Amino acid sequence: MTSTYAILASVSLRHDYYADGRCLDFNIRPTAQTVDIIRGLSILSKMIGDSLVLLLKVDDAGKAYLNLPSELKLSFYLELINTDFLNYSNAPVASEMVCYCSNAMHTKVGNTLFLNSLVPAFSNAKAYVIGDIVTDGGSVFEALRPVSPGSHTPTDTDFWQLRAYEQYVHPKDLIQLSDGTLQLQVASASDFSIEVFGMNIQTQVFDQPVTSQTLRFPSAVHSIMLGLQNLPPAKYRVVVNGVESFVYVDPEASYARVFGIIELYNCFSSGDDFGWLTAAQIPKGLDYTIRFANRLVIWKYIARTTNVTAIENTAIPNAFEAGSLPKQFVSRKPLFMQQQPLKTIRVMSGSTILASRLANPPPDRIATTLESGNEYYCAEMYLNY
Repeated sequence: MTSTYAILASVSLRHDYYADGRCLDFNIRPTAQTVDIIRGLSILSKMIGDSLVLLLKVDDAGKAYLNLPSELKLSFYLELINTDFLNYSNAPVASEMVCYCSNAMHTKVGNTLFLNSLVPAFSNAKAYVIGDIVTDGGSVFEALRPVSPGSHTPTDTDFWQLRAYEQYVHPKDLIQLSDGTLQLQVASASDFSIEVFGMNIQTQVFDQPVTSQTLRFPSAVHSIMLGLQNLPPAKYRVVVNGVESFVYVDPEASYARVFGIIELYNCFSSGDDFGWLTAAQIPKGLDYTIRFANRLVIWKYIARTTNVTAIENTAIPNAFEAGSLPKQFVSRKPLFMQQQPLKTIRVMSGSTILASRLANPPPDRIATTLESGNEYYCAEMYLNY
C-alpha cells in the first residue's frame, strides 16, 4: 500500500545577504519530544535546502489521515552551521539568550507569515544605537548613527538607512535560555513573591499558572536563583514582585548552545491565516518565514601600491574617501554586505581606470573602525594594485 503525504507547513530561512535570498546557514532539528509526537501523528520532518518541510499523511481525498489535536505543539532547534554567518548578519545575539520564533506571534505582513515578532515602531521618546532596526509603519530602517530621543526620524538619511519592507529577526526576539536553573537580577528586597505562567493555547497569552513560591532572605539581595528543573521544555512568563520576564526552559537546548528555538502550534481555526488545515481537514501547506538582515559596514579597500589614488562607485559620486592610513580607501557611510557584486566599483590612478567591476569586500575579513567618533564594523579587501 502506498502512503500519500501533503505539505502541512514549511519554515523558510531567508537572508538579504544572499543573491537569491536563500539562507543555508542553519539546520532545523526537531526536539526529542517532537520526534515522538510526529511519529505518532504520521508527520514527516525534512530539511530541504533552506527550508524545513513538514509532510502530513493524507487519505485519497487529500484529508488528514489522523486528527491533529488542537493543543499540538511542535518544537525545533535552529542550529547554526556556518561560522561566517555573524560576520555579514545584523542578527541579535547575547550571552545565555536565543532567538525565539513561533507562529503564536501571529505576525503577517502582506501575504507573508513570519515567525518572529513585529519590528518595533520608531519612537521619538527612545534612544537608538548603530544597527537598531525600526519601522515607520511601512518600511524598515536601520540606524547609521546614535540617535538621541526626540531627534532624527527615519526620514533623516544621514542617520537612518532604508531597508526592504520586511520583518527581520531583531533583539526583541531574544529570550533567556535556562537549563532549569534561572538567575535573575532583581530590585533590592529581602522578600520575593514568584509566579510562573505558561501559554494558554486558546488565546496565546501567558496567563496559565504553572507554579509559585516565596523566597525570604535575612537582608536585601539584588539577585535570586530559581529552580525550574521540573518544568517541561517550553517558554514561560516569570513574575517576581510584579516584574515580568520571559524564559525558555530546555536543558538540551542549553547544553547544545543552539542559535534559536522554533515552536509551531496547531491552535488556530481553519479560517485563520495561521490555521494548518481547511474546514475539510485538508492541509493548507503554509510557508512560514524567518528572515535575517544583512549587516551594514564600512567598506575598506587596501591598495598594494601608491599607484591607486581613488576608489570610485560610478553609481554614487564621492562614495569613497581616503582612509586614515596611506593606501586605504573607505566608504563615507556604511554599505550593505551582499553576495551579489555591485559591478559599479572601480580602481583609479588619476583619471586612468586600473580595474572596473571590483568585487565587494568578502565576509571573512571583518574588523572595526572609528568614523566620526563612532565605532563601525568594517569589511576589508586587499587589492593587487
